[in-house]
Amino acid sequence: MKKYFWWVFIAIIIIGGGSSIYFFAIKNNTQDVEFIEAKHDHLLQTVEATGRVKAQNSVELTFERPGKVTSIEIEAGDSVKKDDLLIILDTRDIDVDISRADAALDTAKADFIRNQALVVSEEARLSEINKGTRYEELVIAEANVSKNESALVDARSNLKTVESKADIDLSLYIDDIPSLIKDAYITADDAVKQHTDQMFSSAWSDNPQLNFAVFAQGLESIVESERRVNNIVLNDFQELTNTILITEDQKLEALSTSITYLNSVISFLDNLSDAVTFESDLSDATAESYQLGINTGRLSVSSDVSTLTTLGQSISLQRITNEQNILSANTSVNKAKNALIISQAELDLARAGATDEQIDAKRAEVQQAKANVIAAGAKVKEAEASLKSLEVEKGKFILASPFDGIITDVTVEVGETAQLQEVAVRLSADTFFEVEVRIPEADITKVVKGDLANITTDAYGDSIKFPASVFSIDPAEKIVDGIPTYKTILIFDNEDERLRSGMTANIIITTEDIANTLIIPSRAVIYKGEKRMIRILEAGVIKEIEIETGIKGSEGTIEALSGVKEGDKIITFINE
Repeated sequence: MKKYFWWVFIAIIIIGGGSSIYFFAIKNNTQDVEFIEAKHDHLLQTVEATGRVKAQNSVELTFERPGKVTSIEIEAGDSVKKDDLLIILDTRDIDVDISRADAALDTAKADFIRNQALVVSEEARLSEINKGTRYEELVIAEANVSKNESALVDARSNLKTVESKADIDLSLYIDDIPSLIKDAYITADDAVKQHTDQMFSSAWSDNPQLNFAVFAQGLESIVESERRVNNIVLNDFQELTNTILITEDQKLEALSTSITYLNSVISFLDNLSDAVTFESDLSDATAESYQLGINTGRLSVSSDVSTLTTLGQSISLQRITNEQNILSANTSVNKAKNALIISQAELDLARAGATDEQIDAKRAEVQQAKANVIAAGAKVKEAEASLKSLEVEKGKFILASPFDGIITDVTVEVGETAQLQEVAVRLSADTFFEVEVRIPEADITKVVKGDLANITTDAYGDSIKFPASVFSIDPAEKIVDGIPTYKTILIFDNEDERLRSGMTANIIITTEDIANTLIIPSRAVIYKGEKRMIRILEAGVIKEIEIETGIKGSEGTIEALSGVKEGDKIITFINE
């Protein structure tokens, strides 16, 4: 009988690396699969190079970035110790960036903790669902329904109260419109009749004429035209006051029209005032008498315009207030409805017990919560990396002594701007040694000033290590065997009489050192354009998933920031 598939597992323990490799065979596909489980471990990234030890009589110290000098701690002739502060640049801007990055890290950590707590909560809820509903929980669920029913009744009652109050508050303004516009008409009519009729002949005819000469060209015809127009305006205004206004819209339209009528009267009075005061043949006494009447009428009409305008603004504001209050009350009703629906559903669930579908859904929520923890953890690492990068950058604002020595020259002053790669301090050290090495372009991007290193020499062998640190990196390249390289100087941490100029230095520079991070084999990563993919073995099935990677280690591993979790079987080889 034909077999469709069979499984073979062979475990091989790699003694040197302590990793486990498993071979998985699927007979019908003739595949051998090798995988390594993702795990949290220490990740170390190093750069190895070979250089020469040489005597260091003096060094020129420069800043890796320009900046304003805020503090100089030394002067020529001073003796200094290793790591003594020499010169400090203005760090205010980067201090702000560091504070923000620190806050972002705190937020990311808080989110990580919150997601961890959510996993515990969801798992506890799943456990409760599997156990079934207790009597106490049923009583609580019934009480919640009762409470939410009462809350909904209260919310609906409050909505009715708010709507009723809104109508009353608005009507207090709206109901004043008819009487106010009637008063305004009387004021306007009085301003025209009582204070300007004596200045016109045939004042209320279709062709009113001024009783005095106006010298300004065109002003006389303007005043006479406006008087004729305002005769019509006052007639229409009177008809408006006699109209029975019933609806709110009718009253509001009457209010707007009344303001327009009043402004027309004011315009007429303004032009008539100009004609009387500046451009007429009237005697001073007559002009003064006329002007007094015009001003009195205009002041009264302007007061009514202000009253009606303020009323309109009050109505608009009251409408906005009413809408907000009603919206808030409606929101409370909807919240009460939703709370009742949820509590009723929870009561129904408590009475009926969870279905298989609900249990599966809760399990999915637990899995999603765990995935969120992984994603939040990646955010923490990202925030830590950002903060670390800024702190490294801040180190470029500070010039410190790389070894014990004597200051021979200080070339900058407080307040000046120190330029990039411009000598700021000269330091002598008669008995100190340094290592000069050329690092190829493929590795130089990983190295920064201050990186720690261990150096061994051919003379003393690998058992004796001399600690050192990167002191400077030359920005200009030099082609060696067709490859761009960059001169890099390393300074020994301590004086050591065993060192001799000319010794071969075998250098290991530590460029990244990350504890307890999720790592996978770097050879398992598949690059597809901008995407990084891996293949995993899950329940006997090979799946390809997208991941986010971080630092690449020096031992064939790479940091996995998201998309994979500890214990996932990462496929490193498929023999097809």
